[in-house]
Amino acid sequence: MTNLKPWYLSRTIWASIVTTLIGVGGLSGMPVNGIDSSAVAETVI
Repeated sequence: MTNLKPWYLSRTIWASIVTTLIGVGGLSGMPVNGIDSSAVAETVI
């Protein structure tokens, strides 16, 4: 595995960031019921 890509191009990293932000938003009282985290992560990438 010699082909390394930057961290910001990783779908796994962005999905984790989005999921964490949605969780924090839910804990803080924001309505996050209808948010599809995988769709948001795809949009960010």
